[in-house]
Amino acid sequence: MGLKAWFEALGRGVAPLERPAGSRLAWILFGVALLFAIGTKSSLVVVPMLERSIPIEADDSFVRIYMSERNLDCFDQHCPGLESLRRQVAYAPKEDIMLWDIWSRTFIFSDPWFSLGLSGLKAIGIPLVKGHEYLAFVISVGIVAAIGYWLCQLFGPVSAGLSLIGVTLFVLPGDGLILFRPNELALGLSIFAWAEIARRGARSAGTLFWLIVLMSGAHLIGKAWSVVGLGVYAWSARAPLTVSQRAWWLGGAVVVVAAFLFPILYFSGSGVPTWDGLTQRSVRELLEWNLPMLMAMFKELAGQFKRPELFLALNLYGFAMLPLARRRHVLFWMFVFGALFLAALLEYHPTHPGHLLGRVIVPFTILVLGLSGYGLYALLKVVGGRIYDLLFRPEDGREPFSERASWVMASVFLIVLVDQFAFWGWKNWKLQPLLWERLISKHDFAFHPEQPQLLKAANQVCAATVYSDLTVMFYYFSNQAYHCGAYALTSDVRTRSWVGEQPKVGYLVTRGPLINNSGNLLVTGKIPATIHVEQMDSVRQPWRLYLRNTKAGEARVGLRSMVESESAESPVWVASKSLPGNGSGWWEVEGLPQARQFKLEVEEGAEVLVTAIRLDRGESSLRWPWNQGITLSRPDPKAEGGVRRIGFSSQGLWPEVARKVTIIDDSGSSVLAGLE
Repeated sequence: MGLKAWFEALGRGVAPLERPAGSRLAWILFGVALLFAIGTKSSLVVVPMLERSIPIEADDSFVRIYMSERNLDCFDQHCPGLESLRRQVAYAPKEDIMLWDIWSRTFIFSDPWFSLGLSGLKAIGIPLVKGHEYLAFVISVGIVAAIGYWLCQLFGPVSAGLSLIGVTLFVLPGDGLILFRPNELALGLSIFAWAEIARRGARSAGTLFWLIVLMSGAHLIGKAWSVVGLGVYAWSARAPLTVSQRAWWLGGAVVVVAAFLFPILYFSGSGVPTWDGLTQRSVRELLEWNLPMLMAMFKELAGQFKRPELFLALNLYGFAMLPLARRRHVLFWMFVFGALFLAALLEYHPTHPGHLLGRVIVPFTILVLGLSGYGLYALLKVVGGRIYDLLFRPEDGREPFSERASWVMASVFLIVLVDQFAFWGWKNWKLQPLLWERLISKHDFAFHPEQPQLLKAANQVCAATVYSDLTVMFYYFSNQAYHCGAYALTSDVRTRSWVGEQPKVGYLVTRGPLINNSGNLLVTGKIPATIHVEQMDSVRQPWRLYLRNTKAGEARVGLRSMVESESAESPVWVASKSLPGNGSGWWEVEGLPQARQFKLEVEEGAEVLVTAIRLDRGESSLRWPWNQGITLSRPDPKAEGGVRRIGFSSQGLWPEVARKVTIIDDSGSSVLAGLE
């Protein structure tokens, strides 16, 4: 078939595919691969869930939890916290980069079905944090099943099984399949719709309608995927549509239009600000903004293999070996993704170049891996079958030497190809524990629910709260702190001054002084901590440090003073303390010498967490020595000069404000302070 005939055939649409054929063994292999893929991907939710007290990617997770709460008791977005943030967004200069995050995360109406699911789980007694993780698990299972369904329709069970293993082990570029959020839910529903259209053609109209209802409310990107689904259906429905099929399709179109218009019409009179900076970009500027990210994603895709050219050759071979009807479907999808890439290049996201490109490249990569899986299976069948004939049925395999040599060369190519895939698969499988560790450790904040409740109890007059960190703000908002005024401290000097001038501002919430996730001080044998004292005779004794040994083996912690001599600073041991495996407790140190620096280090063992330092006998409930002339420092290659200094000045939390800052609670990773 010539190129012109190909385009003419595509112009008439693609016919529904026949049910993929396969033996019982083929379907068993596909089932095993599907279970392997589901288990591997869902472990990215389950393993961190067992190790963390909050959901992964906390900065986004608490936004979704907040939206669930907001949609129940502040749907019109007129509660005091949102009103004050609305005024701030209207005032703040467009150069303030945090303005985009405040606007998009606070006011956009997104993920209604996910929010409804969270609310339903809360109604039956499941906390919102756990409910978020349960929904993520369901999404992880659902999207892998949808991918398997689509690949099976396009390439058959065995090829789909091989491709599923590839999808599972492959580090997908762009958004990838590592996090399972509402946008992955929308993608999974969309892929399921594509599989239904490929299998049933025009008869899938009713199913498509209900999938569009789910997609449009799953996430903002679901509206775009719904448009793609309507277009794919219209292109694929070759036979004249019945009245009911047209009605289902038109109904889906109405749902999409309503999903786009509802937030605009409903919130148009509520004063929710719009972001006019989105339209003030030329085509050239958009391409310069997005194109480098697209090239980086394709480079990442090719970089998964030692020999990318072999991967490309395998895809071309798989395409050539496909039956004609399935080849048309694959070519059709290549055109669809090409159009989506072009459209995504013209999108502008002020903080994330290539934002939509990262969403589109995921299903494109899945299709490419499907082609490679089919190519590998076809090559195994052809070469393996011929080698079997030559070895065990020579009477059926008599060929000239040159033809036998060509089969030998094909066999060598197959061996090299399998070696490449085995190397790639094993390399990525070994990365799985590292991926778990990254998901466990990233944003593993120790937020304590008692702190927002403490604010609620103290804030009887509903004074406004100033938040210096958006993750902490949305954690508080997930505990309904938006019922009192709220402002966000950004890096812009004008905005910070404007916030300080607002009336009824009574509280400040910020990240803890120890900027690691848990809000504790980690000390190891190689990473000691230094305690700096401004004036030793003004510091109260004894010092009390709460220590926790995080490992099973015994640990010994030593404290020594750095006494200044004529030549240099010389260490003098002051005290040491042993901790049993996984043990914890207070360490009281008295009789400290007159020195300006004390070094705290692990003498034996792996690591110790310092969770509190008090320079009193327990009069205070605070964990850290606020306003007592104490500073901590520790080695940090990312900090200026290779040392990070940690201060405990309450006024330093908001130096621009000319009001006294009093620490109320510093438990966990956040600090609550009052403004007098």
